[in-house]
Amino acid sequence: MSLSILEFHCNNQLPSREEIETQCLKHGLYGRGIAIRESSGGDIIAWAKYGVDVTTPEALTQEWVARELTADPTTLVRVPHVFDAWIVSKPYFNLGFIVMEHIDLPDCDNGDSKLVAAAVQRLHRVEAPGPAPGPFGGGPTVHHFFEDWDSRIIYKTVKELEDHINGVSELY
Repeated sequence: MSLSILEFHCNNQLPSREEIETQCLKHGLYGRGIAIRESSGGDIIAWAKYGVDVTTPEALTQEWVARELTADPTTLVRVPHVFDAWIVSKPYFNLGFIVMEHIDLPDCDNGDSKLVAAAVQRLHRVEAPGPAPGPFGGGPTVHHFFEDWDSRIIYKTVKELEDHINGVSELY
């Protein structure tokens, strides 16, 4: 799949971005997500994830993985398709929103460990869209290994990242 043609799915039932922002912030600045309903108490039509650590590259990566898994008729793993994603600049921080497909499935419990392990193994087999580590479409690699979670370097290849980590580890 070409990196330049990735677009989000259309959902004409969604309220405006402003309405979604208002609904999310009613649940607090540090909420993780909310169900978006057709009307008050109506059916769930989407899920909105939001927060200071939610980014547009995350949404692009999620949509790319969702398409890769959807194209595999043998997979049992579902990743929600993305309908919209945006960033709102506040005075002291940015607030990101990802509005995605709602997949109505029960939560996992302790008895589901083998199913969860199989799902994680399947996700590990999804091939990256290109040689560069990081989000779909490019950008800094995000991992707790890096100070403040974001690398300050955009690596062109996994080898470049490995060489950098190995070089830093030799200093300590």
